[in-house]
Amino acid sequence: MHNSKVLNLLKTFTKDEFREFGLFVESPFYNRESVIIRLYKILKEYYPEFESISLQKKSVFSKLYPHKHYNDALMRNTISDLLSLAEKYLKYIQSAS
Repeated sequence: MHNSKVLNLLKTFTKDEFREFGLFVESPFYNRESVIIRLYKILKEYYPEFESISLQKKSVFSKLYPHKHYNDALMRNTISDLLSLAEKYLKYIQSAS
C-alpha cells in the first residue's frame, strides 16, 4: 500500500483535515460501509508518514477481513472506495470555502 494513490493523497491532508476526513468517513450520509471505517482507523495509526511494514496490503487485509484468505481484488476495491471518499471530501471542503 505504500505507493497507493490513497496514501499519497492522505499524506497531503493537514492534521485537522485528516481528523475531519475521519468524521466524513464515519458519516452514514457519505459512507455505509463499515470496512471503509475500519480501513481509515487502521491508516490513522500511521498518519502522517504511512511508513510502516504493517501497511503492506496483506497485513491490512488480515485486519479488515480476519476470517478470509487474501483477495487482492477485494483489497484493491476497498482501497479504491476509500480513495473515492477522500476525493469527495476534498470536493466538499472546497465547495464549503
